[in-house]
Amino acid sequence: MVTPTYPDVTIRIPLNAIQASLGYVFHVNTLTPAGQGAGLSLIVNTTTNETQAATQNADLHWHVTSGQLVTGTNTFTLKYENGTADAIRFDWLELGGSWQVGTNNNSATEFVNESSAPDDFYITDPNLQHLERAIVQGTDTNTVLHFVLSPELAARHFFTYSTRVVQQGRNTGTLPAPPYPFSIGVNGRILEQSAGVPDNTLISIPFARGDLQAGENTVNLIFNSTNGWLQFDFHRLEIAPWPVGTLLYMR
Repeated sequence: MVTPTYPDVTIRIPLNAIQASLGYVFHVNTLTPAGQGAGLSLIVNTTTNETQAATQNADLHWHVTSGQLVTGTNTFTLKYENGTADAIRFDWLELGGSWQVGTNNNSATEFVNESSAPDDFYITDPNLQHLERAIVQGTDTNTVLHFVLSPELAARHFFTYSTRVVQQGRNTGTLPAPPYPFSIGVNGRILEQSAGVPDNTLISIPFARGDLQAGENTVNLIFNSTNGWLQFDFHRLEIAPWPVGTLLYMR
């Protein structure tokens, strides 16, 4: 809660180097009494973001760029700037919308060997040895990434999934030779079908409205060849900075 007398409330959030390299949305839902309002700003470490109008049951969204974040403890301060409300109470707050699993370093060594873990990996799991490095022929053709989005983020924002094909190879024989075909699906629907790409190719898939949903979502990587294997460097979801309804004037 913030008031004209006590205008600041600060939340401290630790971020590692990978987490601090991403952009997020800081989302607040207010419980301002009917007929009252206030202007709230968000201060992230040393950066003051824009002031937004907090009315009754308002959802306020600030896009926090990676340049505002540091490795280690980050401070997020909500500040009462002006208004008529005696107090601004918060129903709930979140910092979310983006994540990265693995290091973007042209290597899959942080992950476990294929066939050594289940196909399903939950991005809240800190143990990367629970995520297989490759999709392969035969019975281990899938890797499924599970993550959750709040209803507000899923409804208002756009997202992009990125990965890199870091290495491919044959298991036996001479044919077929890499590159190998693969597919990427989201929530049970195939969005990308590739005939194959060279090693060290970055792949980015922008999600359209409705591709992601409130609650649990899945990204499924599928091997579509009868021979061989295909390794991934990292997996990343990034939230777009502009919420639905924002008008950008260009000339």
